[in-house]
Amino acid sequence: MDQRPDERPTGGYSFEDLLNTNPNILTIIDPVTYRVHFQNRTGNGKIGNICGEVCHRKIVQLEAPCPFCNMSKAVSTGVMQTSEVELPDGTWVMIQFSPIRHQSGATHVAETIVDITEQKHREQELARLTGTLAGQVRKLTDGAP
Repeated sequence: MDQRPDERPTGGYSFEDLLNTNPNILTIIDPVTYRVHFQNRTGNGKIGNICGEVCHRKIVQLEAPCPFCNMSKAVSTGVMQTSEVELPDGTWVMIQFSPIRHQSGATHVAETIVDITEQKHREQELARLTGTLAGQVRKLTDGAP
């Protein structure tokens, strides 16, 4: 379907509405200063409004960038980078770092944070069950002729 010049490229929805209905945290960060330039409503609700703040100071209370941060690699390669991190409370998150060009020409990073705790628990349970099954198979086959 062809788009008419007077139509929004988002199918009639505002970009802000699209970003704010996303259930994942989305922030736009300057990779030079680590300052947050934008945060969607989900981020505001889960970690508070940190626009204008240095991300690692406000999110994880560190003075230096997070050890799992792949922001600089995303900028240098121009390719999205991903980290999976277990938080101190046992929650697992997948963090995606995607380079994005600002209208000024500067490269910023769109950071998306997705809760993958349930997936990690399923993976751990599968590994446990696989180990149990392998042990049972070994017991059965050790005595075989």
